[in-house]
Amino acid sequence: MEEHANQAPVQPDNAKQEIGTYWDVFLEPSKCFEGLNLRPRWLVPMVLCVVIAFVTSLVIYSRVDMEHVIREQITSNPRAAQLTGEQLEQQVEMGAKFGKISALAGPVIVVPLFMFLTAGLIMLGEFILGSEVNSRDYQADGAENKPGFVRVLSISASSLFFYNVVAGILAITVVLISSEPNSLNLRNLVSTNPAFLVDANESKALYAFLSHLDILAWYTIYLIGLGISKITAKCSVVKGMVIIGFWYVLYALAHTGISALF
Repeated sequence: MEEHANQAPVQPDNAKQEIGTYWDVFLEPSKCFEGLNLRPRWLVPMVLCVVIAFVTSLVIYSRVDMEHVIREQITSNPRAAQLTGEQLEQQVEMGAKFGKISALAGPVIVVPLFMFLTAGLIMLGEFILGSEVNSRDYQADGAENKPGFVRVLSISASSLFFYNVVAGILAITVVLISSEPNSLNLRNLVSTNPAFLVDANESKALYAFLSHLDILAWYTIYLIGLGISKITAKCSVVKGMVIIGFWYVLYALAHTGISALF
């Protein structure tokens, strides 16, 4: 007993405390989220996602004639037959201007808002399922005492950082190597889902539904579920995926229904 009493407490391994950088989410996501559990960080991946989204939009607009794309979208709609030539040109011009402004300025607002919204929905899902992100002892060696929402936001930002980097690189590559960029389907530029098998004009609802069967989106849901399991007591990866997956399925069904109506 005396030997155990006199033993110095085991010092935490500094190398282990420093595990988990933002880039580890690509190859070692568990390592990334364990590090975020010790030191929650969300601002850097959020800013990087904004930059990536802005650069992607910039590349697309530099290669694609948006007036041509919007004109094709409008004329493919049966209601376009009711428009006069002047009305058509006004809609094309207005759509091109609004699209460019929203694409270039939107990331600054949309990306942070989406990350905060995702974190809020995760917190709500944890509350409904009886998990508490604050229940784990964060006073462990080397851990920073941050609110539960900050930890969830860190998981959300890092997981969506993965999505934005991969989707951004693929989108930029597709646009740059395309010999006819104006013929690209900007609604499904990176075909990581089966929606490309369906004509969006003939079956809007089916197209919308299939677009949500996206490999990148569902792998990101897995990442968020894995991250939740690292910061929330009594929460497995599957339960974490259920928490965020429920909201994604709800959004997919709503999007599909709206597409069917309009």
